[in-house]
Amino acid sequence: MDYCAFDGYTKLIRLSVPQHTQIGEYVIGGGTALMKASPFPIDSYVSDEEVIEWIKSRHEDNQFTLHRACSSYNPLDEVVFDIVKRQSLKAFKKKDSVGVTPSQYLSENPFTEIKDYQTLSLGEIV
Repeated sequence: MDYCAFDGYTKLIRLSVPQHTQIGEYVIGGGTALMKASPFPIDSYVSDEEVIEWIKSRHEDNQFTLHRACSSYNPLDEVVFDIVKRQSLKAFKKKDSVGVTPSQYLSENPFTEIKDYQTLSLGEIV
């Protein structure tokens, strides 16, 4: 991602960035919904490194394992099944720090065949 790639996208709230992805300066503008939902003060300077680290680490906590799986590159249904078996179907409705659910990540993820948790074989999960 390069300089100012998402600057001016006021509705941007979801951005999943793999750990190895290089991100240029000022990629996420202060006017985005994502930055408004972040822990950083809007009216003060925040380094790109801090913002990028926050974006990449938002789902490291175990309670967001399903979020991480659903927003990853090519999420595997076996992985999603396993997490849901351990956390129950309610995990699909749990919102992360910016108010996005795993189901929303799946529906927006262009690298997956799973577009909604309802398409999963729920009989295998229970």
